[in-house]
Amino acid sequence: MACLFGHKWNGCKCTKCGKTRDEGHDWDLCKGVCRICGQTRPPEHDWSGCVCRRCGTTRDEGHDFVWKAEGGQCKEACAICGKPGETKEHDWQPASSCTCMEKCSRCGKTRKNHRFKPVEGCCKEVCAVCGEERALAHQYEPVKGFCKEKCSVCGKERKLEHTFKWKDCTETCTVCGYSRPAHRWHMVGPLNNRKPGCRCMVCGETNENGVHNWESVTEGGYTNIAVCRICGKRDESKKISVAEIERADREMERAMEWNDSAHDMASKGFRR
Repeated sequence: MACLFGHKWNGCKCTKCGKTRDEGHDWDLCKGVCRICGQTRPPEHDWSGCVCRRCGTTRDEGHDFVWKAEGGQCKEACAICGKPGETKEHDWQPASSCTCMEKCSRCGKTRKNHRFKPVEGCCKEVCAVCGEERALAHQYEPVKGFCKEKCSVCGKERKLEHTFKWKDCTETCTVCGYSRPAHRWHMVGPLNNRKPGCRCMVCGETNENGVHNWESVTEGGYTNIAVCRICGKRDESKKISVAEIERADREMERAMEWNDSAHDMASKGFRR
């Protein structure tokens, strides 16, 4: 009864009574479904190779495979959807006849592939194509009786540390025979800042640059003479004559007596 006088169509469906017709459909082509009435039909994707332009659905055909360098190999992948393809080793081909550059014929990656040859009497190699050089490790061998090594290829030498053995306050290298003093100086000062003293604890030799343990003594008519308790070294640069000290003391006493006398006289005069 609602549509007795005619349907009110919205595409393929009457908005009054719900009746449908096979025309005026609003197709979702990629799903094959009418958005209004739900009728179905085979999907119709708009393919661009392996991907639908409308909905992004992919298919396993129509791929655009390209080669890329990855992890030291040539790897194939679709430029549209990213699907991986084959994996192969690089196919290196000369990039130029006058250089050492090579280029992979698939992915385009380049590399240098020098033809190095050793140079006689030198620890280096030179490329026979482009002339580029690279250093080689020296072949060092010990030189008997010396604390050094010498390269058997180029002759370069390098020093080695001495191997010292201590005896009677002397260190002697067991390889080359070099010797040097090695006294056992007594140490002075706090534990966190110990310094070499002035006398060897083994042989008794003195160390001019060592730290002395000074004390002040009086002798021969002089005082303030510095003498080291350990090595006996003397420093008389600041000594003072005892006679001069005594004379200065007497003069001081007389001055004090005069001041006291003058003070007494002044006090008596004031009382008068």
